Amino acid sequence: MKTIQIKNFIAVITLLWMTSACADLDEVPRDFFVPSNFFSTEADAVAAVTGVYANLVADEVWHQGVWWYGTDIGFTVDPALGFGSYNAGLNADDGIVSLLWTDNYSAINRANSALSGIPGIGMDEGLKTQLLAETRFLRAFYYYNMVELYGDIPLLEESPSSIEEIILVSEKTPRLDIYETVIIPDLQIAVNDLTTERRFDAAVDKYAAAMLLARVYMTLGRHANAIVELDKVIGQGNLGLAANYADLFKLANEFTALPGLDGGMVREDIFDANFSQDGPGNAWVHWQGSESFTPPLATPGGGWGILTPTTDWVAMFDQANDTRFDLFYADSFTNSVGTGTSNGENRSIINIGKYLDDGGVAAGNNGGMNVRIFRYAGALLLRAEAENEVNGPAGAYQYINDVRRRAGLGPLSDLTKEQLLDSIKIERARELGFEDMRRFDLVRWGDLVSAFRGLEDERLASRRNNIQDFHVRLPIPNNVVEAEGSRILQNTGYSSN
Repeated sequence: MKTIQIKNFIAVITLLWMTSACADLDEVPRDFFVPSNFFSTEADAVAAVTGVYANLVADEVWHQGVWWYGTDIGFTVDPALGFGSYNAGLNADDGIVSLLWTDNYSAINRANSALSGIPGIGMDEGLKTQLLAETRFLRAFYYYNMVELYGDIPLLEESPSSIEEIILVSEKTPRLDIYETVIIPDLQIAVNDLTTERRFDAAVDKYAAAMLLARVYMTLGRHANAIVELDKVIGQGNLGLAANYADLFKLANEFTALPGLDGGMVREDIFDANFSQDGPGNAWVHWQGSESFTPPLATPGGGWGILTPTTDWVAMFDQANDTRFDLFYADSFTNSVGTGTSNGENRSIINIGKYLDDGGVAAGNNGGMNVRIFRYAGALLLRAEAENEVNGPAGAYQYINDVRRRAGLGPLSDLTKEQLLDSIKIERARELGFEDMRRFDLVRWGDLVSAFRGLEDERLASRRNNIQDFHVRLPIPNNVVEAEGSRILQNTGYSSN
């Protein structure tokens, strides 16, 4: 087989099996495409699914913050990052654009391999069902990331067994078709087959699957379907709102039940990207920490200020009454290893306290704080939005008002449908800032471009005129578009060299 064909395979689809990185590209190993000899034992099945989870904490899946910067809540001050500047730096040669593509497709390939290989293993059938359901959730999640970031993309539902298979899928499948043929069916199976008990702390369960399926339905405008899924989450098990918002962002409290807003012990986390100080670590302890902290790196929370909140986001808060705001503004930070201080006079310097790693000094970028991808508060706000769309405000207030009550804010009432939706949009920004997928929210509302153009933050003056309608999607990586034989077309508005 020709070397160039293998290179095309890598460039166009970038779906590499875990052990393929060491393969000689001049000689194709017989198990390069389908590692069928890997799936023999129960331990192999568990290891394969663990590999699918691993991409959740890959550098470019979560570290780079593309879910928030370039939105109404955050931007990057690093000139090397085109995101958020919406200028020539956001192009098909951008390294993060390529790495996002590679890391998500790598995970999809791992999921496809697991879904192909695990059914044939002689093992405990209950565990097999669990593993396959977790894998379907994860494949749906990675595909959801891809279609929302890039739009139409190649669709591969099985691990490739030949170059010919790669050629057949080396063109785009419409985004909506991927929702219908893979994402929704995978999540429906996951909701049905997963239990309410997690296989381990960071594993997905029925609640996580229902939450992602609800978000998919919201993205597609199927609000009644979303209500059905959200009602499988809200009020179920020991899920609920913790009494103290700040308690959600302490290392010691990850994956634990906390005192609830209305009594009892509750868990608010639904789905986390699980980071560790021992690695893979969360770089945001440094990326989001203000460089005004002294010393800048010796104390958790010190950092480079690369990812910065907008003053418009800060202005969304009732700073005198909203108890969440103290977590976002910190002029000092102390733990067992020391104290860092900031020039607290400049309130435009906001330090994202959600990632102030209170477990000790985070070496390099290895902060231990998890990213809360889905929380119970997010489910309540989605439920308020869906109810408002289907039936109007009357039945929606209860969900958003619970979130506001914890924040020390009064209840909403007597709003029109449009006014309540505006309030929900702001509440999502405040409650879920720098956790949830703000960019995806703005895109599904059709607000990304208008929200960015409407920002008053003076630091963004030169960027507001840059953003164009086509920026709701990222460019397809250049090496994918220009690979020999590729039929993948570049996204509208971008050019390939």
